[in-house]
Amino acid sequence: MKDIKLTLYDWLGYLIPGTILIVSIYLVIKDTKVFNDSYFKIDSGFINGFLFFCLAYLIGHIVHSIANFTIDLLPYGDYAPQKYFNNNLSQDFNSSQIQIINDILKKKFGIQIGDNKEEELKNNYWLCYTYVIENKPDSLSQTYLNLNGFYRGSSVSTLMASLIFFIKSILACNCALFLFLGSILLIFSVLLYLRARRFKIFLTRTVYLDFLSLNKKDNDKT
Repeated sequence: MKDIKLTLYDWLGYLIPGTILIVSIYLVIKDTKVFNDSYFKIDSGFINGFLFFCLAYLIGHIVHSIANFTIDLLPYGDYAPQKYFNNNLSQDFNSSQIQIINDILKKKFGIQIGDNKEEELKNNYWLCYTYVIENKPDSLSQTYLNLNGFYRGSSVSTLMASLIFFIKSILACNCALFLFLGSILLIFSVLLYLRARRFKIFLTRTVYLDFLSLNKKDNDKT
């Protein structure tokens, strides 16, 4: 049990997006009769906090599952995103460096490399990432993955919250307030997605750069 611990990704990727959605739902139902019934109330602050923590963590996972079928279908949804190879790879690496990375993959892991070097690079992305995380503790790869998880999850949770507010604005008498909140959250959802996309580009670039720097000296010797 002592080996079980929360990582930064748990806090950023799951708890915060889950909290955003819980607070939004609370604002919608807090004045309803069902919510105010006594059997929904617990007097212990510790128990309330623990239940909130668990619920936020659970909902955060659900949010990321929903992301698998929504924003992950967008052009920058993959790890590594195909758009990176279309738009950014040639700016970050020349053909010689791409060849070197593939040569390292072939020699170090015994991987058969096809003619399409960029496609091979994409296919072996997670292998490169794992190698970097295990061999370069100061790599920014994990940080960028954490931030991408935060923005990815928060983008979906704010989008869901905005839809909840829009529905509430249709059903509630005071519709202007919820319409305003829904509009603000919709804008935030788009901005958060753009940030998620940005950090995914940073992540992809850093993985390949660090993998190259970790192995280039050994490759030069051979």
